[in-house]
Parts: sequence; structure tokens; C-alpha cells
Amino acid sequence: MALDLQPYAIVDPAVTGGHTLPDLARLLAGPATLVQLRDKHGSTRAMVEEARALRDVLEPAGVPLLINDRIDVALAAEADGVHIGQDDMSPRDARLLLGRTAIIGLSLGTVQHAREAPLDLIDYVGIGAVYPTGSKENASTPIGVAGLHQIAQVVRESGVDARRIEF
Repeated sequence: MALDLQPYAIVDPAVTGGHTLPDLARLLAGPATLVQLRDKHGSTRAMVEEARALRDVLEPAGVPLLINDRIDVALAAEADGVHIGQDDMSPRDARLLLGRTAIIGLSLGTVQHAREAPLDLIDYVGIGAVYPTGSKENASTPIGVAGLHQIAQVVRESGVDARRIEF
């Protein structure tokens, strides 16, 4: 599946600026080509409800919804897929559970991650963090532009379509 990852929006109920997630989804459904729900603090039940509310807004606009880290929430909410990190369920297991048509993204933070990534099982990679961020708790040490270039080069040398790389 060819994905257009520009712009790729991430919504988090902890940083909505007083707006509801469905309100943010309505704003994003036009310009965003993909929306990811990232909720590091909500209960599973709350996350499923958030995801369903987002899906109800995004689906008519044709904008896929991904769930950060939580395959169980993606399944329960009938989301379009997940974005997983190095400490989450393996891409192989996520693909097994979610099926062939699900969108699966994988975070890469090192050259070693890129070399070991099962690129045949995922739809895109996210590389970084390139710069320091305040949007994530316990964010990894920034890799900088040089690290971004090195990781992207390893991914490109693997033969993956360059449009499947997110920064």
C-alpha cells in the first residue's frame, strides 16, 4: 500500500489545548493524510473510546487512524493500524494479529534498529527523534541530522520505497 505520510498528525489527549479529540480530528481530516492516537496515560477502555470517536470522524474523510503502541486498542477500535516502537510488540506479531491490510509503522532510533527492522512486514518507518522534543516523556536522545541521514541510508539501501520513511 502506498502511504502519503505528509502531513502525519499525532493527537494526544494530554495536549489538546482544551479541544476534544474529535474536534481536532475534524480540523485534521482535510490536511492530514494519517492520524495517530498517542495516549500514554489513559486506561485501555478510555483509549478504545477515544479511538472509536476519532475513527468516526476520520473514516468518512478517508484518513487512516493508527494507534500508538497498542495493538489491542487498534483491534478493539477497528483502527487502520498501529505505530510501534522498539520495546513494543514485534512487527511480526503485530502483523500476525492485525492482518495483511493493516498499516504498521515502526520507530527506528539507531542504525542497528534499521539493520534489524523487518521492512518486509511494515508499511513505513519513523526515524528519530532528530531534535529534542517536549511532546514525549522519556524521549530518546536526539540523533541529529547526521543520525537521521545514516539511518535513512541504511533503510534506503535495503530497497524500501523512500516514501515510506517518516522523520
